This record gives sequence, C-alpha cells and structure tokens, in this order.
Amino acid sequence: MQSTAFDAWKKLGMSAAIVIALNVFFYAGLDTFYPAPQYEDYCRQTTEAVKGSATDEVSCHAEGSNWVLPATGDAYCDMSNTYYNTCYLGYNDAMKPHQRNAFILFTILGLASLLLGLGKFPMAVGRGFMYGGVVTMLLGTTFYWGYMEDYFRFIVSGVVLLVLVVVGIKKIKD
Repeated sequence: MQSTAFDAWKKLGMSAAIVIALNVFFYAGLDTFYPAPQYEDYCRQTTEAVKGSATDEVSCHAEGSNWVLPATGDAYCDMSNTYYNTCYLGYNDAMKPHQRNAFILFTILGLASLLLGLGKFPMAVGRGFMYGGVVTMLLGTTFYWGYMEDYFRFIVSGVVLLVLVVVGIKKIKD
C-alpha cells in the first residue's frame, strides 16, 4: 500500500501535536508540583519609594539611584533604592534556584523524551517524542540561560551537543 500525501500530512500533524502536548504537559507539571516564586510576594505596591526628579534612566543612575519599570504604572527614579533592594533583589534571588532546578528537570525530561522517541513507536509518535524532547531541552535552557555564567553556557551547550551526536551515531541508521 502506497503512502499518500495526505498520510504524510497526518503523520506530520500527529508529530506536531505530540510536540505541543508533551511540552504543555511538562509545563503544567512544573507549575503544579514546583511553582515559581510569585512576583507579588516580593514586590508589593505598598512599598513606598522616594521618587526622585530624574526623568530618564541615565540621569537616575547618575544620581546613584535605580530606574524602576514597574509591571503597572509609570517608570520612576527610586531615590531610596527601596524597590531595587527589597523587590528586585529578593525576587531575583528567589527565582534563580527555581529556574536552575527547572532547567535541570527540563533537560532530563527532554533527553528522556528524545530517547523514548527512538524506541519502537510508529514513526509519527516517535518523531513527536524526539522533536518534543528537543523543544523541551531548548525551552528548559531558556529558564536558566540569563543566570548562567558564560563558561557554564559553553559547557551545557557542548554536553548537549555531544549527547545528541553520540545518540545520533548509535541509534540512527542511514
């Protein structure tokens, strides 16, 4: 029985659906079982900052203060550095380990999904898991990328590349 163009599109659609569903599932699991720190817990609007007269970021920093771009409201120069010290630093310090752990989890889940896709599944399902795993690893890396040191980015990128090349050589036949 010959495959038709419609069959190819069905396979592609199934693979794409698995990629999306797999990543939605992983994100829902992360939010359910390991929720991120909440911005509002660190950055309450009740914290009153001493607003300076500087009207732009450059002049605000020149005065030794921090330019604040709140989620709601207008930007201002925080002369007391209240926002920066109590809100931004606290929230950032709480997010860093969460993002690191999410990165590690998504890297493991992505690699496991990719390897699962190399198993004995119909082509569309296997490709869905493989590509879903690649997308999961990519998205997981974005969690922690901004916090990583340059050397760690280089090492992580190299290890992932090495694993993918080794798996490709051992498992994919021409």
